[in-house]
Amino acid sequence: MEDKKTTYDELLVKIKNQEQKMNKAKRLYLFVSRINQLIVRIQDRKQLFQEVCDVAIEVGKFKMAWIGLINPETKEVLPVSVAGDHQDYLSIVKTISLSSKQKGGTGPAGIAMRTAKYKLCNAIEDDPIMEPWREEALKKGFLSVMALPIKMFDKVIGVFVIYAAEKNYFDDEEIQLLDNATSDVSFALEFFEKEKMRKRAEEAVAQSEKRFHTLTEVSPVGIYRTDLTGATTYVNQRWTQIVGINFEQSMGSGWYLAIHPDDQVKLFDEWKKVVKNREKSLLEYRFVKPDGTIVWVIGQATPETNAENQIIGFIGTITDITERKLAEDKFLSANKKLEAIIQAIPDMIFEIGLDSIIYNYHSQNTNSLLMPVEQFIGKKIPDVLPPNAAQTCLYALKEASEKGFSNGEQYTLEMPDGLHWYELSIAPMKEEANKESHFICISRDITEQHKMNEEIQKSKEQAEAANKYKTDFLANMSHEIRTPLNGIIGFTSLLMETKLEEKQQKYMSTINESAMTLMDIVNDILDFSKIEAGKLELKIEEVDLFALTNQIISLFKYQATQKQIDLILNIDASVPQFVFVDLLRLKQIVVNLLGNAIKFTQKGQIRLDIEALLPIEADYVHLSFSVKDTGIGINPKNRDKIFHSFVQEDNSTSRQFGGTGLGLAISNQLLELMDSKLQLESIPGEGSNFYFCITLKKSNFKIQHQSQSEKMTVAKPIPGSKKVLIVEDNKINMFLAKTLIQKIIPDCSILEAFDGEQAVEQYKIQQPDIILMDIQMPNKNGFEATYEIRKIEENSFTPIVALTAGIFIEEKEECLKSGMNDYITKPIIPSDLEIVLNKWLVG
Repeated sequence: MEDKKTTYDELLVKIKNQEQKMNKAKRLYLFVSRINQLIVRIQDRKQLFQEVCDVAIEVGKFKMAWIGLINPETKEVLPVSVAGDHQDYLSIVKTISLSSKQKGGTGPAGIAMRTAKYKLCNAIEDDPIMEPWREEALKKGFLSVMALPIKMFDKVIGVFVIYAAEKNYFDDEEIQLLDNATSDVSFALEFFEKEKMRKRAEEAVAQSEKRFHTLTEVSPVGIYRTDLTGATTYVNQRWTQIVGINFEQSMGSGWYLAIHPDDQVKLFDEWKKVVKNREKSLLEYRFVKPDGTIVWVIGQATPETNAENQIIGFIGTITDITERKLAEDKFLSANKKLEAIIQAIPDMIFEIGLDSIIYNYHSQNTNSLLMPVEQFIGKKIPDVLPPNAAQTCLYALKEASEKGFSNGEQYTLEMPDGLHWYELSIAPMKEEANKESHFICISRDITEQHKMNEEIQKSKEQAEAANKYKTDFLANMSHEIRTPLNGIIGFTSLLMETKLEEKQQKYMSTINESAMTLMDIVNDILDFSKIEAGKLELKIEEVDLFALTNQIISLFKYQATQKQIDLILNIDASVPQFVFVDLLRLKQIVVNLLGNAIKFTQKGQIRLDIEALLPIEADYVHLSFSVKDTGIGINPKNRDKIFHSFVQEDNSTSRQFGGTGLGLAISNQLLELMDSKLQLESIPGEGSNFYFCITLKKSNFKIQHQSQSEKMTVAKPIPGSKKVLIVEDNKINMFLAKTLIQKIIPDCSILEAFDGEQAVEQYKIQQPDIILMDIQMPNKNGFEATYEIRKIEENSFTPIVALTAGIFIEEKEECLKSGMNDYITKPIIPSDLEIVLNKWLVG
């Protein structure tokens, strides 16, 4: 029975020991886990050390823990954090030093740091290395100790020392866990140090950038930085002062738009050369400031390279040389004038005395002389010139002696090749006091000038006649165009009322809409030509003003609703319903004003206000018509410009809004016929108010009016399957172009882009066989999109054909200069489109 009892007790002890060991292992694993959490959370070395010690006590259940760091100068180990039941233990522990010149460092901590390996003492009361500290350690209840070196980048920088209240506390598993935990602390320290170094590097870069910016901001020259594509990433204050645009406007490609148009190609070629040859650039070119002032600069650019010696951009300077250029221009101008004067010296220069004797003669040729030079030197004027010419010369000689000069006197000579005209200029030649005074007499052959004046007069008369013919022709042609348009509009409208297939209905609708738009333009041109020719007369009739204005408002209700704009008609109670007026012209004026308001207003409201003004008369009324909007407004400097013919406030090719630029000019001219004038009040960004006042006779009747519409074409097919990218912001033009191309290339794949930015993206993704590029588009125009596509191209080549409404040769040349290969004018003629597609796709 005794044997069984002993065995059972032993078993209980064994189980208890296992449980203790498991609990200890759990604590250690939890300790390591908490250490890892600290590393993730803490970003400060001091806090890390303290919390590691605290976790060792709280979670690891050690008696005491401390961390010491090596002083790089004294080689002493100084405690930086401690936790647990230390009770000033560290203050009575002898100094730990790693210096070979000092004693100390023979304990676990010193050994661990010198050997760079952990040092274990599982029985403090028996281990000789603990002799110097044994008594104090045992008093504190420390029975086991372990010291682990703390490393950073493989160099020992300190020690982590742990004390346990049990003898033989540390076994192999615990040693491994504690060693791993210390390694994690080392990892955290390395991370902290790397972060510190990174921040120092960033601060150094920031300081360098700050110094750079400080230097550039006080620099007397303009400094800029670009990326590899030439897009600006920085400019200094002096740069913006020279160019005249602000920092934001100059970023990206904004600076390029400020370059004088005549210098853009030159600058682009220079940029390509610099990139290719990796060389510095030195070039003189011009900027155009927003106010139109031209600034000459001398620009220098140096490639900026990265660590791999690859060009990543450019750093450059611009120096304002406008004054120098102006001085050069003045100098060149003066030189040219001097050369012109020398070249224009008259045929004959005489040195003549007061006695009318000819003493000398100078001339580039002798063709204007009636006799050889040697025959008239020393003779008097009447001896060598016919009476009429001699008398004119003698009169001029007398006038010069009295007044000091004489010019403008003319005479004629009958020469072998016909009658010649001459003009005299005489001035005194300064001589010494004791010498007789002589006059310089310049006789200039003005025969050609005389003939030219006669031709100029004839040309003037012909030009005036031609201008009249032009006005008449424009008026007649506009009329001729309007006649077939009426047929197109009428018959397409009738055809749309019949049973058509869906595609036919869509085609007819497109024709009708296009014809309507063209009719508006033709009407504008016709009206303009009539007004210019003085042929437009008002047709006064009785009009229901209320019905007319409500009808006009109805015309724009749909557009206003689509744009979510409130369209308001306000007629004052004192306004008579019936008046005598030209219904068509009054409607035209108000429609123009409302059309512009709808076009340039994106949100808010538009109001048509009609009021009766004082004085109120029995038979006549003074009416004020006002169209107010909450649109983009008009810049004060452009207020006069918008009333000019064919001119809009925004003439850039990227403008969002179309039109002929005739609307306001025609409205103003029509109002002049009504003894009135269009007035404007506007605040940019807030809106505009166009208004006018007219005096009308009152009436009691009604009448009504109606408007009209426009045109289109077809083409032949060619074989083959191609990818065609159409870039067009107008939906109708896009549909027309697609329809025509599908007829010419039935198997083609058509890609669509509605502005330049989409065009560039489509090109990158689809690599089309040909691009039809509209010029005037929002966001990015055709020239800019072509420029970017040409930059992207490497070994490939894509034909780009401009779709331009311009008919002048200058615009066509600009298309080719920008990198386009060909052009088609609008409206598109199918045969022209077929020729161009064959040329670039078939060859």
